[in-house]
Amino acid sequence: MREILFRGKRLGTGEWIYGSLLQEKINGATCECIIVDLVYARDRRQIVVNTGGQYTGLQDKRGAKIFEGDIIRLDFDTRSTTEIVEFRNGRFVTVDPLKPFRDEALVVFVKNATIIGNIHDNPELCQLPR
Repeated sequence: MREILFRGKRLGTGEWIYGSLLQEKINGATCECIIVDLVYARDRRQIVVNTGGQYTGLQDKRGAKIFEGDIIRLDFDTRSTTEIVEFRNGRFVTVDPLKPFRDEALVVFVKNATIIGNIHDNPELCQLPR
């Protein structure tokens, strides 16, 4: 069975926190929180809107966990490409940020993948020339 894990940037500090995802209403608005105390589910920390992302169950070639929103470099024999990890249509895929409407590729090339950043901390990496 794969590990179910989420991450998000903590509201107020901007630090990355990891745990289970919880959506709850605070003053009538839906907020996302990460539960970091998984044993008793007591410790909830609110995260910045749209920074929550799920662990894909895959690791890059250095052993780092790949999450939604990560920017990865795929190295092949004759070229390399930079792609963003997203969850679309019930599956994790990689998408070329310069060609967002092309067919998505499954995250299957992880032996060739290296995480080089994420869309929240390193948006400039989405503009890399080929």
